[in-house]
Amino acid sequence: MSSITTSIRWWQRIFQCTGALLLMTMTLGCAGLSERSESPSPIYAPSPPPPPPPPPPPPPPPPAVVMAMPMREVSFPWPPPKPTSRAPLARNLLAKGSATLGLVATHLEQSLAKVGYAEYSYYNVPGGFALATRMEQISPDGKPKGDPMRWSTALPRTSVFSLGDYVRALFTAPQGDYRVIVFIVTTQSFATSNDEASRDDAQDWVMGGMDQLPSHLQAQPFSRDMSGSALVYQFRKIGHDDPAVANPDDAVPARQQLSRSGITAALQQ
Repeated sequence: MSSITTSIRWWQRIFQCTGALLLMTMTLGCAGLSERSESPSPIYAPSPPPPPPPPPPPPPPPPAVVMAMPMREVSFPWPPPKPTSRAPLARNLLAKGSATLGLVATHLEQSLAKVGYAEYSYYNVPGGFALATRMEQISPDGKPKGDPMRWSTALPRTSVFSLGDYVRALFTAPQGDYRVIVFIVTTQSFATSNDEASRDDAQDWVMGGMDQLPSHLQAQPFSRDMSGSALVYQFRKIGHDDPAVANPDDAVPARQQLSRSGITAALQQ
């Protein structure tokens, strides 16, 4: 009997120990769960914001504005100085059919270039324009001298081929005839003044004007009330010491000078 009682007590202790262990395990487990459930969630630092986009490129600079300098317009003396002679120009010599003053000026330039006139100047005149040629040296009959004397303002040299030529050269001063032609296209009828142009003034006309017709005149129509004229300014110099004389009495008329210089034929083409 005592052995049975002892066995029972032994098993009771085992059960007690086992129950205590089980209870301790459950308590610890619950405590762990409680700790895990009550522990705060980890706090993570916020991600830095993305960098801002780069600023847009600066706008391109505005295109440079080139200010065109207005053409300095020059006027021809008005009324024109007294010429040696003058001749009217028929309309069909200046333009074929309807045209503008720009086309008239181009036709004049091209015609003059065909017969050797490469330099000229434009001037304003009331109701139109004037074109002045470079001073040239001519023969007494109105024909241009041959190059290079044509464009020289020096007196021609006297050719000496015999004793008689030498004697005449001793007693005869060299003579030079010079000419400037001014073409005028205008709506106005005009008379020339009584004042004569000096040789120096006429020589400067080719450099004192404009190299082209102003644009506002180029666009102007060559109307029926417009007409053209050619004014010939001729000078004669005899000897090296005497001044040049304007408008010699025996000068060839303007119409013949235009023909003998080849200008009329060139305008007709």
